[in-house]
Amino acid sequence: HRRMRGAVADALARVNGHELIRSVRATAERLIAEFATGGATEAELVGQYARALPLHVVTGLLGIGAEAGPPLVEAITTTVAATAESPAASRRMSAMLSELIEEKRRAPGEDLVSWLLGHDAGLSDEELLHNIVVTIVAGNRTTGNWIATTLLILLTDPAFRSSLSRGHLTVDDALDLVLWRFPPTQNFPARYATRDLSFGGQDVRAGDMLVLGLAGANADPEVLPADGRPVVGNRSHLAFGAGPHTCPAQDPARLIARTAVDTLRHRLPDLELAVPESALTWAASPWTKELAALPVRFSRPALAATALGDPR
Repeated sequence: HRRMRGAVADALARVNGHELIRSVRATAERLIAEFATGGATEAELVGQYARALPLHVVTGLLGIGAEAGPPLVEAITTTVAATAESPAASRRMSAMLSELIEEKRRAPGEDLVSWLLGHDAGLSDEELLHNIVVTIVAGNRTTGNWIATTLLILLTDPAFRSSLSRGHLTVDDALDLVLWRFPPTQNFPARYATRDLSFGGQDVRAGDMLVLGLAGANADPEVLPADGRPVVGNRSHLAFGAGPHTCPAQDPARLIARTAVDTLRHRLPDLELAVPESALTWAASPWTKELAALPVRFSRPALAATALGDPR
């Protein structure tokens, strides 16, 4: 684990933060322009923005072309869904990733796959394939959930939105609030006990599988103030895990989410919910907390279609 994690962490450390911001902003501008053109004044931000943006950015970081990205993500998503279609999807996924690895071996570029191939850890193709899958799954869906729920907070919490507009709070504060209250990964499978022990008042035997309740841990009254509201600036939540298994991509993930939320706020400053908050639904899953849809309306779509060239 140390060997593989070290390779992934070193590859992620080579990502240029300024270039990543430009890439995210340019992608955000393009997506906004797609749903805010021709006089359109409504959009559905989960499918048209929050999930679409990380897909483009993460596959770009891996050096995967724009056309190959969606089919690969579809194959990975179907594989991990554990349905009757999963075996066929797993074969498609393995074939596409094996082809990608061979392509990067022949012609390495400035991307995560090439950097992992060239790392001193000497990852096998199987290890490399596994890490690519983890990067896409973790970087795509969870980041999209993070963006969507943060936008929901800004649209439904007038006090928070006012404090943000006045400079008392930042987008990072909104992002942290979501990680405390609605971490994108609610429960995480799995860790296995290496010996018999007593943990949290429960007897655990060697070999037992433990499902980590990240959302439950974040709601522990011993770590929150009496009113249950997280303290601004406190990032001691477990949304990214902890210890040797802490997510190594949390910094680029935050940068992607922050830039996505910032860009949308500035392009569509009068954004508001198109339905009552009570009409919003959450997708049912034991593992994640994600909005099924986030319908919004806006009255100034022209702002979204400007300055698509230079993202600065």
